[in-house]
Amino acid sequence: MEVRLKDTLKNRSFVYLVIAETIRTTAVLAVVTHVMPYLSHAGISRATASLAAAALPLGSIAGRFGFGWVSDLYDKKYVMAVAYLLMGAGLVMFCFVQVKWFLPFFLLLFCLGFGGATVLRVAILKDYFGTASFGKMLGIVMGAASAGSVLGPTLADGYSIPSQTIGLPGSY
Repeated sequence: MEVRLKDTLKNRSFVYLVIAETIRTTAVLAVVTHVMPYLSHAGISRATASLAAAALPLGSIAGRFGFGWVSDLYDKKYVMAVAYLLMGAGLVMFCFVQVKWFLPFFLLLFCLGFGGATVLRVAILKDYFGTASFGKMLGIVMGAASAGSVLGPTLADGYSIPSQTIGLPGSY
């Protein structure tokens, strides 16, 4: 199915994909940018925090391969929903990393979802809207996501964490 760009821009599914990718990239870049100081603030050693920071992009590789493979077997919109749910669950774990055993769960869930959603945005664009205006559509999705990549770290920068939330003195 080939859809012209003009028709794509009027399609609610395309608009939802743009919004979802912007929000996803906002969250990803906020985490990636601030993971080490946040983990340090939560009482995790600098060495462990740096390993966690390195694990984010490396762990996403498994999500890219796995979700790419699964998306060839199942409806991509449901597979993408699972990727977003994994990222969301990982973010919840990230909020409680002061409980040491939450860190591996954060990394597992967040990285798989992060990698999976990265692959699926391209696959969904092609499947739902064809290739006639693929470059333009991808440019719009990734351009909006780039706005999220600026917004995420900016919103998360200097965010004060109440000491009673994580049981540590001071703020981030």
